[in-house]
Amino acid sequence: MNCQICHKNEANIKFTHIINGVKSETYLCRHCAEEQGMNNPFFAMQPLLEQIILGMIQEKKQKALSRKTYSQKICTSCGLSFQNFLDSGRLGCPNCYTSFREELKPLLRRIHGTIRQERSRKKPQVKIGRKRILERLKQELTMAVEEEEFEKAAVLRDRMRELERGENETA
Repeated sequence: MNCQICHKNEANIKFTHIINGVKSETYLCRHCAEEQGMNNPFFAMQPLLEQIILGMIQEKKQKALSRKTYSQKICTSCGLSFQNFLDSGRLGCPNCYTSFREELKPLLRRIHGTIRQERSRKKPQVKIGRKRILERLKQELTMAVEEEEFEKAAVLRDRMRELERGENETA
């Protein structure tokens, strides 16, 4: 088969080009291929590199556009703009969380790893209750010793030890 450009020399290079899923083949001689720049090993990567660069430019434009729309958003309660929040790092009021909900989600996910708030367990409340009970039992124990009610004092002492043991196990 002859070269499809010069139509003189024998074609020894097959160039396959796929654009938008349409495949086309060109047969060239070595001389015409060199003139077309096909001796460069990066020649085949040129369309791919162009697509990557164009994609990066489009992504950058979309981010800039979304930042612009974010920065124009304003809290209905306090009047704080999202751009002011980005500059200061502080929200103006509790309603800012609802006004900037969608904008805050990616920030919260990046900082905390989640956007859900995990509520603390009731263990601290149990410890406070346990401390109050222990204080009350100490007072009763002191009174029982003063009144020489040693059997009652022993029961109170045992109860206090049980509570203290339970506290150490959960801590």
